[in-house]
Amino acid sequence: VLIALSAREVLQLEPGAVTVQPNGGVNTNYLPTGTLVRPWLYIDPKNQEEVRHGLELLQTFVVNRLAMSTADAWMFTCGIFATILKDFTKTRTIRVVRGGPSSGKTFACRLPITLLLGHQPQVKGTIASLYERAQEPVLLVDNLEKANMVREQLDFLLLAATGGSRAKFGDGRNVVDQTLNTVVVANGVEPFGQTELAER
Repeated sequence: VLIALSAREVLQLEPGAVTVQPNGGVNTNYLPTGTLVRPWLYIDPKNQEEVRHGLELLQTFVVNRLAMSTADAWMFTCGIFATILKDFTKTRTIRVVRGGPSSGKTFACRLPITLLLGHQPQVKGTIASLYERAQEPVLLVDNLEKANMVREQLDFLLLAATGGSRAKFGDGRNVVDQTLNTVVVANGVEPFGQTELAER
Protein backbone atom coordinates (compact mmCIF):
# COMPACT_ATOMS: atom_id res chain seq x y z
CA VAL A 1 0.00 0.00 0.00
CA LEU A 2 1.43 3.37 -1.03
CA ILE A 3 0.11 6.65 0.38
CA ALA A 4 1.43 9.98 -0.90
CA LEU A 5 2.68 12.02 2.05
CA SER A 6 3.93 14.86 -0.13
CA ALA A 7 5.36 15.50 -3.59
CA ARG A 8 8.67 14.08 -2.29
CA GLU A 9 7.68 11.15 -0.05
CA VAL A 10 5.30 8.18 0.01
CA LEU A 11 4.37 5.95 2.91
CA GLN A 12 4.80 2.27 2.01
CA LEU A 13 2.73 -0.19 4.06
CA GLU A 14 3.54 -3.89 3.83
CA PRO A 15 3.16 -6.86 6.18
CA GLY A 16 5.29 -6.20 9.24
CA ALA A 17 6.82 -2.94 7.99
CA VAL A 18 6.03 0.72 7.37
CA THR A 19 8.66 2.78 5.55
CA VAL A 20 8.98 6.18 3.93
CA GLN A 21 10.20 6.04 0.32
CA PRO A 22 11.06 8.77 -2.19
CA ASN A 23 8.02 9.63 -4.30
CA GLY A 24 8.87 8.33 -7.77
CA GLY A 25 11.99 6.57 -6.53
CA VAL A 26 13.39 3.16 -7.46
CA ASN A 27 10.70 1.20 -5.61
CA THR A 28 7.69 3.41 -6.31
CA ASN A 29 5.97 5.14 -9.20
CA TYR A 30 5.23 8.83 -8.72
CA LEU A 31 2.01 9.41 -6.77
CA PRO A 32 0.39 12.82 -7.13
CA THR A 33 -0.67 14.35 -3.82
CA GLY A 34 -3.83 16.00 -5.17
CA THR A 35 -5.82 18.72 -3.45
CA LEU A 36 -8.40 16.75 -1.47
CA VAL A 37 -6.05 15.93 1.42
CA ARG A 38 -3.19 18.13 2.58
CA PRO A 39 0.23 16.44 3.06
CA TRP A 40 0.81 14.54 6.30
CA LEU A 41 3.81 14.42 8.59
CA TYR A 42 4.74 10.78 9.16
CA ILE A 43 6.10 9.86 12.60
CA ASP A 44 8.18 6.70 12.69
CA PRO A 45 6.53 4.32 15.21
CA LYS A 46 10.02 3.46 16.50
CA ASN A 47 10.20 6.99 17.89
CA GLN A 48 8.10 6.22 20.95
CA GLU A 49 8.42 9.70 22.43
CA GLU A 50 6.99 11.40 19.32
CA VAL A 51 4.24 8.79 18.99
CA ARG A 52 3.25 9.26 22.64
CA HIS A 53 3.28 13.04 22.21
CA GLY A 54 1.15 12.77 19.05
CA LEU A 55 -1.41 10.55 20.79
CA GLU A 56 -1.54 12.94 23.76
CA LEU A 57 -2.24 15.84 21.39
CA LEU A 58 -4.91 13.78 19.60
CA GLN A 59 -6.58 12.97 22.92
CA THR A 60 -6.39 16.58 24.16
CA PHE A 61 -7.60 18.35 21.02
CA VAL A 62 -9.96 15.75 19.51
CA VAL A 63 -11.00 12.81 21.70
CA ASN A 64 -11.60 14.79 24.91
CA ARG A 65 -13.67 17.38 23.02
CA LEU A 66 -16.24 14.91 21.65
CA ALA A 67 -19.51 14.59 23.58
CA MET A 68 -19.34 10.81 23.89
CA SER A 69 -17.59 8.24 26.04
CA THR A 70 -13.80 8.09 25.73
CA ALA A 71 -13.97 4.61 24.18
CA ASP A 72 -16.56 5.75 21.60
CA ALA A 73 -14.56 8.90 20.84
CA TRP A 74 -11.39 6.87 20.17
CA MET A 75 -13.29 4.36 18.04
CA PHE A 76 -14.98 7.10 16.01
CA THR A 77 -11.74 9.07 15.51
CA CYS A 78 -9.73 6.01 14.50
CA GLY A 79 -12.56 4.97 12.17
CA ILE A 80 -12.28 8.34 10.41
CA PHE A 81 -8.51 7.94 10.03
CA ALA A 82 -8.94 4.39 8.69
CA THR A 83 -10.80 5.78 5.67
CA ILE A 84 -7.42 6.28 3.96
CA LEU A 85 -7.55 2.51 3.34
CA LYS A 86 -11.01 2.64 1.74
CA ASP A 87 -9.73 1.57 -1.68
CA PHE A 88 -9.04 -1.92 -0.34
CA THR A 89 -12.67 -2.77 0.27
CA LYS A 90 -15.67 -2.32 -1.99
CA THR A 91 -18.33 -2.12 0.70
CA ARG A 92 -18.16 0.80 3.13
CA THR A 93 -20.23 1.41 6.22
CA ILE A 94 -22.03 4.70 6.68
CA ARG A 95 -20.83 6.13 9.99
CA VAL A 96 -23.66 7.90 11.81
CA VAL A 97 -23.52 10.17 14.86
CA ARG A 98 -26.86 10.48 16.67
CA GLY A 99 -27.87 12.86 19.43
CA GLY A 100 -30.43 15.42 20.49
CA PRO A 101 -30.70 18.93 19.05
CA SER A 102 -27.62 21.11 19.76
CA SER A 103 -25.71 18.16 21.24
CA GLY A 104 -22.55 18.73 19.20
CA LYS A 105 -23.10 16.16 16.41
CA THR A 106 -21.75 18.33 13.59
CA PHE A 107 -18.75 19.37 15.69
CA ALA A 108 -18.01 15.73 16.55
CA CYS A 109 -17.98 14.85 12.85
CA ARG A 110 -16.04 17.88 11.64
CA LEU A 111 -13.18 17.74 14.14
CA PRO A 112 -11.50 14.41 13.20
CA ILE A 113 -12.38 14.87 9.50
CA THR A 114 -10.67 18.29 9.51
CA LEU A 115 -7.59 16.72 11.08
CA LEU A 116 -7.52 14.00 8.39
CA LEU A 117 -8.13 16.26 5.37
CA GLY A 118 -6.22 19.32 6.56
CA HIS A 119 -9.25 21.53 5.89
CA GLN A 120 -12.83 21.75 7.13
CA PRO A 121 -15.28 19.54 5.24
CA GLN A 122 -18.19 21.10 3.40
CA VAL A 123 -21.42 20.17 5.16
CA LYS A 124 -24.17 21.76 3.08
CA GLY A 125 -25.01 21.25 -0.56
CA THR A 126 -27.30 19.84 -3.20
CA ILE A 127 -27.54 16.25 -4.41
CA ALA A 128 -25.35 17.24 -7.36
CA SER A 129 -22.66 18.60 -5.01
CA LEU A 130 -22.64 15.30 -3.10
CA TYR A 131 -21.76 13.49 -6.32
CA GLU A 132 -19.09 16.09 -7.11
CA ARG A 133 -17.47 15.53 -3.70
CA ALA A 134 -17.74 11.74 -3.92
CA GLN A 135 -13.98 11.31 -4.53
CA GLU A 136 -13.02 12.81 -1.17
CA PRO A 137 -11.82 10.22 1.39
CA VAL A 138 -14.61 11.25 3.78
CA LEU A 139 -17.85 13.04 2.96
CA LEU A 140 -19.89 14.66 5.72
CA VAL A 141 -23.69 14.73 5.34
CA ASP A 142 -25.11 17.04 7.99
CA ASN A 143 -28.55 16.75 9.61
CA LEU A 144 -29.62 13.58 7.81
CA GLU A 145 -33.22 12.96 8.86
CA LYS A 146 -35.71 10.49 7.43
CA ALA A 147 -38.42 13.17 7.32
CA ASN A 148 -36.53 15.34 4.82
CA MET A 149 -34.62 12.67 2.89
CA VAL A 150 -35.49 12.62 -0.80
CA ARG A 151 -35.13 9.54 -3.03
CA GLU A 152 -32.07 10.99 -4.82
CA GLN A 153 -30.27 11.42 -1.50
CA LEU A 154 -31.12 7.87 -0.47
CA ASP A 155 -29.83 6.57 -3.81
CA PHE A 156 -26.57 8.47 -3.29
CA LEU A 157 -26.06 7.00 0.19
CA LEU A 158 -26.77 3.46 -1.03
CA LEU A 159 -24.29 3.86 -3.91
CA ALA A 160 -21.65 5.28 -1.57
CA ALA A 161 -22.09 2.36 0.84
CA THR A 162 -21.61 -0.20 -1.90
CA GLY A 163 -18.91 1.64 -3.87
CA GLY A 164 -21.32 1.64 -6.80
CA SER A 165 -21.40 3.68 -10.00
CA ARG A 166 -23.97 5.80 -11.78
CA ALA A 167 -24.27 6.95 -15.37
CA LYS A 168 -23.11 10.53 -15.79
CA PHE A 169 -23.45 12.55 -18.98
CA GLY A 170 -20.15 13.94 -20.19
CA ASP A 171 -19.40 16.22 -23.13
CA GLY A 172 -21.87 15.95 -25.99
CA ARG A 173 -23.57 12.57 -26.08
CA ASN A 174 -20.95 10.61 -24.15
CA VAL A 175 -22.05 8.78 -21.02
CA VAL A 176 -19.49 7.74 -18.43
CA ASP A 177 -19.77 5.77 -15.21
CA GLN A 178 -19.02 7.77 -12.08
CA THR A 179 -17.83 5.55 -9.24
CA LEU A 180 -18.44 6.85 -5.73
CA ASN A 181 -15.15 6.53 -3.88
CA THR A 182 -15.85 7.99 -0.46
CA VAL A 183 -16.85 7.04 3.08
CA VAL A 184 -19.97 8.84 4.28
CA VAL A 185 -20.17 10.25 7.80
CA ALA A 186 -23.64 11.51 8.68
CA ASN A 187 -25.33 12.97 11.71
CA GLY A 188 -28.91 13.49 12.76
CA VAL A 189 -31.44 13.16 15.54
CA GLU A 190 -33.66 10.31 14.33
CA PRO A 191 -32.61 6.79 13.33
CA PHE A 192 -32.90 5.84 9.66
CA GLY A 193 -36.40 4.76 8.71
CA GLN A 194 -35.41 2.98 5.50
CA THR A 195 -34.42 -0.65 6.12
CA GLU A 196 -32.13 -0.73 3.08
CA LEU A 197 -30.12 2.20 4.47
CA ALA A 198 -30.16 1.12 8.12
CA GLU A 199 -28.56 -2.20 7.14
CA ARG A 200 -25.51 -0.31 5.91
